[in-house]
Amino acid sequence: MESTHLTKLMTGLIAVLVLDFKGDFGDIPNLLGRDRWLYLDPANGFRLPWNPPYKCRDYNGWINNLIKVICANCDLKFSEGVLAAVFRIAFNLLNNPITTPVNFPSPLLIEQLLDYLPRWMITTKGIYLESALHKIRFIRRVGENLFEAERGFDIFEHLIKAQKCAVINCPGLNPILRNLIVNIISLQFNFTSISLNETSSQTKFVLVVDEGDELASKEVSAKYPEGYSEYARGF
Repeated sequence: MESTHLTKLMTGLIAVLVLDFKGDFGDIPNLLGRDRWLYLDPANGFRLPWNPPYKCRDYNGWINNLIKVICANCDLKFSEGVLAAVFRIAFNLLNNPITTPVNFPSPLLIEQLLDYLPRWMITTKGIYLESALHKIRFIRRVGENLFEAERGFDIFEHLIKAQKCAVINCPGLNPILRNLIVNIISLQFNFTSISLNETSSQTKFVLVVDEGDELASKEVSAKYPEGYSEYARGF
C-alpha cells in the first residue's frame, strides 16, 4: 500500500498498523510524521505478550482463543488440552485474587510448568506434553524475548485510544513467529470487540499485512477448528 493511501486512511483518525515483513515500509513514519506514526521493532524493545488487551475482561475466553492460535500455527492439534490446562494453572497462580490489570503467564513460565508439573495434572498422554514443551521451547528460542513481557503492545491502548498509527518492522522472521504475530494482533481486536459487544458504523482500525494473502489461505485456515484463522476472520 502506498503512503498516499495511508494518508487517506488517517484523515478519519483511523488507527493503522502495518506489519512489515520485507522492510518496505520503514520510511512511513518519516514521510507521514512521527507525531502520529510509531516505528516498532522487536530488535529494539517491541514486545507482544500473550495477555489480553487491558479493556478485555473475558480472561477464560481469551485463553481458549489464544491456545487455538498457538496450536494451529505450531501443529499442536492434539496438545491443545495440555496447553489449556497449563495456562489456567499458571493464570490462577498469578492472580489469586484477580486484580486489574491481570498478570498473565509468559512463554517462560509455561515452559517451566510443562517441564516441572506432575504429568497427571496436565494429561494422561506424555507425547502430547512433550510436543507442547518442544514447541514452546522453539518459540522462545527463535523469538528470543518477543513474547516475554508483563505489559506489551496493546492495539487499543497504544493505537486506537491514543489515535496513533504504527509500523512493526519484522523482516526475516521464522514463519511460525510471523503467523503468531499476525493472528495474536488480530485476536486482540477481534476477540475483545466481540466479547464487549462493540459495534460501530465507522472503521476504527486497519491492519495492513505485507503479502498477507497467504496467511488467509484455505490451507492455513483449515488448521483452525472453525475453518478460518483470526486474521482471516476480518475478511
